[in-house]
Amino acid sequence: MVYVSFEGNGKTCIQVSAGTLYLDHATFGMTTQQYVSLSKSSFLISHCHFPTTTASFELIYGSGGIKSGGRGIV
Repeated sequence: MVYVSFEGNGKTCIQVSAGTLYLDHATFGMTTQQYVSLSKSSFLISHCHFPTTTASFELIYGSGGIKSGGRGIV
């Protein structure tokens, strides 16, 4: 996803499980919900704007490591 704006999410905005995410020049409008959750995934996240949160959560959360043959770049 390139040059996208996310707003109005009531839960985690982007959730990827055992997949691949390419996120470039994204902005997030919600400050009360987690922005990105990755589980056993490959990802490249660049030039994104993560605003200061108004709730307690990790901006980018990950579990299970990076999938085999993948990469994890922020």
